[in-house]
Amino acid sequence: MSDRKCVSKYQAIKNQYKKNLLPLIKPKNKKIRFMLPISIKCKICLYKILRGKKINALKEKILGKCFSGINFLRFYFRCTNCISGLSIVTDLKELKYKPEINCF
Repeated sequence: MSDRKCVSKYQAIKNQYKKNLLPLIKPKNKKIRFMLPISIKCKICLYKILRGKKINALKEKILGKCFSGINFLRFYFRCTNCISGLSIVTDLKELKYKPEINCF
């Protein structure tokens, strides 16, 4: 009976040496459901995606940029017409979003 209630004391290698591995661990992109804050136009097919369209996106922190302690964010997503990759970036200084890759 007591064998079933024993607690496993095994710790994974990442947890044992977490302090040493912190520079080696890369931040992961998070998949989110994202509503477009601005209307954008795809450069490849010239299809206009209107503000408020819900899309699946990858959220990424930009490591070199921050404004008053808040990191800038980049959102990667696909055009709903031609499936090309698009991205927008937060601009915390002007409180806006800026189109970055394959969109204007």
